[in-house]
Amino acid sequence: LKHVNLEILKGEKVAVVGFNGSGKTTLIKCLIGLYDNYDGSIYYDSREIQEYNQDTIRKQIGWLAQDFIEYPYSLEENIYLGDMGKRDPDLTYSLERSLVNEFAKKLPLKLKTVLDPSFEEGIDLSGGQWQKVALARLYYRDSNLMVMDEPTSAIDPISENKIYKNLFKEDKDKTIIILTHRLNVCTLVDKVIVMKDGKITDIGSHKELIKSSSYYNKLYTSQTQDGYLKL
Repeated sequence: LKHVNLEILKGEKVAVVGFNGSGKTTLIKCLIGLYDNYDGSIYYDSREIQEYNQDTIRKQIGWLAQDFIEYPYSLEENIYLGDMGKRDPDLTYSLERSLVNEFAKKLPLKLKTVLDPSFEEGIDLSGGQWQKVALARLYYRDSNLMVMDEPTSAIDPISENKIYKNLFKEDKDKTIIILTHRLNVCTLVDKVIVMKDGKITDIGSHKELIKSSSYYNKLYTSQTQDGYLKL
């Protein structure tokens, strides 16, 4: 990362976009405290992130990594792992928002079904279904800051559309940051951060950048022309 300077306000919905190797994931891991070997300063409100107790910071953050874990436990246990200290038995909110409810009712033992075919009556899920389970785990955590790295990469366009529209419609008070190659979500967020070669090349809304940034314009139009769902 080089010459990075940005501000994200409470409640903003932000997309971070760019090609592989542009620095998106590195930037976010710095912002949420997973990386601390950097030059410069990162502030939460008026205090530098390293001045906070790390447990205090992490309790406020929900992080969905691109390489999330598929646990060989029951469906409900997979979701409870989002916050083991919470253990709220009501998973309705998480199931509906992630669209897990659409396939959970068809499973042999519903929420009790073990997500591993090596167990009796256990099953495996498709890549898109597993990604919805990971999203449900994030929703169950119910953090003030939600950070997602390619959260819908394995999900079909129609389900992706539903997930994003629900996300931005309902969670107005939450700060949400999405790292993505699929730029259709950029039409829904407040701010787009465009990265290239470890630098931020542009920051603005989709409408602003589609006019002012030739690089962003090229990224976006190449996807819509290639058949990506345009929201």
